[in-house]
Amino acid sequence: MKIFPALIVFCFTGLGLAAQPGNLISETHYAFSNGVVHRIDSTWYGYNDQSLLSSSWRFEKDGSNPWQRLNRKIDYAYDTDGNLLTYTSQFWENPEGWVNRTKFKFTYNNNHQVTAIFYERWLNAQWDPHATIWKEYDDRGRLIKETWPSSIHAHFYGLDGLLASTEFYAKYPDQGWTNSHRIRYQYIPGTDLLSATYTDKWGSSGWKDPFEREIRQQDDEGHYTVLVRERWNGNVWDREYKDSLAFDHQNQLVFKSISEWTDSAWHEYQRYHYTYNAENNVATERFMSRYGPDWKLSGFRNYRYGAVSQTKEPSYFTFEVFPNPAASFITLLGENLESAQILDRQGRVVSQLTLNQHEATHIPVSQLVPGLYFVQVRDQMGDSGLKPLMIQR
Repeated sequence: MKIFPALIVFCFTGLGLAAQPGNLISETHYAFSNGVVHRIDSTWYGYNDQSLLSSSWRFEKDGSNPWQRLNRKIDYAYDTDGNLLTYTSQFWENPEGWVNRTKFKFTYNNNHQVTAIFYERWLNAQWDPHATIWKEYDDRGRLIKETWPSSIHAHFYGLDGLLASTEFYAKYPDQGWTNSHRIRYQYIPGTDLLSATYTDKWGSSGWKDPFEREIRQQDDEGHYTVLVRERWNGNVWDREYKDSLAFDHQNQLVFKSISEWTDSAWHEYQRYHYTYNAENNVATERFMSRYGPDWKLSGFRNYRYGAVSQTKEPSYFTFEVFPNPAASFITLLGENLESAQILDRQGRVVSQLTLNQHEATHIPVSQLVPGLYFVQVRDQMGDSGLKPLMIQR
């Protein structure tokens, strides 16, 4: 069987970030269950003398337990051209401390394009080769083949230079490389804006009719505002899911919702709200989930940016809210606090104020209807924290 060239995108979060104003220093995610924070995880980023990302640490906190190194630490190493050479992850284990877990090693061509990725695992106190990913490019510098241990992804381009289709091959012990499925791409005529994708399965006599498709709509600025996923049932296309997006006047994504097609109508069940800082970087993400007729806060993510070159494990922004539950007032206590907001269960701001960074702040809450709220506090560095607040009388 002829094996065709392939293309696949392989990326790493935070790769190549420089510690300049507007670059990410930390991100903290608050996860909610039934309206109550049940887990917090925070990732911090450190940089070397060349302002390249050198390390990241992910910590996790459950309930009132102290911060734990429950996830991983990643170290990055580069060559003199700034190409990433190794990406090594370690996990915290008591009592040993940081223990090696996985490593990725990279090779490059003369155009600084990745040609191979070597994946190794730490076994028996040494690095054990586990898998290799090979990449090939055409004379125009386009990635045309990527071979994994058990799959090949082949990308083909049209005369206009745009990606026309991707074919996938799977490797079976008794058959060798076999066609699996393909994705075909359709564009708005005369543009590089994707309008639809179609997924076909491979049959005994060749490619079958598509069984999945995505239809996209754009606004006048070229942003995707609607994406509808459909599945072919043998007679007609059945709607399944829809993404709806909204952008502000600065072309920044500010809202996204996900809906499911049931009972002959779209039913929205997830919402994402985004805010931005003065440098137009995402500052916060707020995730809402629908429970029956009610929307509840299910997640909150805060991003912190700056020009700090940080090479040591970080400390954490914390604050205290008491009493909790409260009836007539609450007190906020923390270091270098700047502002606070009280949010209801739908994520709407019901109270906000500027804080005195050196003193405890008393906030009246007697005007609030009894129930669950959330206190969001921001410090002078732009970092943010979120805690639940119960109003009872």
